[in-house]
Amino acid sequence: MALETAPIILVSPCSTPVRPAAAAGVEVVVHALARRLPGVTHVLARPGSELPAGVALIPVPRHERLAEALSEVVARRPAAILCDHSGCPFPQGDALPRFFRVFHVAPQYVYCPAPSPRVGFVSAFLRDAFSRHAGRSYASCPLLRNGVDAAALARPQERAADGDIVYIGRLNRLKGVDMAAEACARRGRALVVYGGHGATAPADIVFNDLAYLAELRARYPDVVRYEGPLDDVARKVAALSRAACLLIPSREPESCSLVALEGVALGIPVVAFAHGGLLEYVAPRLHLAPYRGRHDDDVHALGAALDQALRAPPRPAALPPELHARAMARRYQAWLTP
Repeated sequence: MALETAPIILVSPCSTPVRPAAAAGVEVVVHALARRLPGVTHVLARPGSELPAGVALIPVPRHERLAEALSEVVARRPAAILCDHSGCPFPQGDALPRFFRVFHVAPQYVYCPAPSPRVGFVSAFLRDAFSRHAGRSYASCPLLRNGVDAAALARPQERAADGDIVYIGRLNRLKGVDMAAEACARRGRALVVYGGHGATAPADIVFNDLAYLAELRARYPDVVRYEGPLDDVARKVAALSRAACLLIPSREPESCSLVALEGVALGIPVVAFAHGGLLEYVAPRLHLAPYRGRHDDDVHALGAALDQALRAPPRPAALPPELHARAMARRYQAWLTP
């Protein structure tokens, strides 16, 4: 079978279901590719995933079962192109000419293969981080920048100065929600938190750190308002439409924050720390705060950027065309089927 006509199988991290709006950005990217990338026939993902018509689910109950599932897929579908977004340990993939990997998260959390044209990264920042971590250069590996479905994001009503200050993302300590809460508390403003899997779902320290959430609510009882996960696009658009500002206070540099792109696509002021791959995407449209790794300094800087964002005149909703999901799918198509 010619490479150009080979079926494409996408591999998600299988940490949360693949949906148009999900607890993790990687699953959102996989959904967008399943919808727009020609030739996608199957997706390895958690049960409960919402896949486009004509794309079949290969269910994998948890991330720890991925290597086993990949071995089975390679054996059963040797002609298929596999596009792996999981970062799971699968050294056999290094030698497979139809096995492509793209990395979305820091190297300390995933398997680091040898540099290859079949290994891609969502930002130069992340590619450089892999080079430092592994002690070998990945500079020749391609960049496959993320994109979002801007067409599905309805333009919000005119922004109100007293609208919500919002955080959307995973619930864990590296995301810096405590710094966002303290910056809001100093200004007498509430912080509306969306994310995780919900207060009644099982706890875990990556997606749904309920102990951390309890600490935030106890420390900032009149500030933090937790609204649970945003598991569909309409609810996410509604939350962003009510926002005076979107905060991205991550301690650990973001390789790319999809919600930042969504905020820009809707014309919402976005405040973020000035580090990571996010700066390669929409930095001119962000209100940036320096990050020092010192709590008091960082809360002060985040608050100053928040003040600037709230005072700033409205900006038009405009996401660069290259950051739309269709453009992302075209990049993948050129990479996978040259």
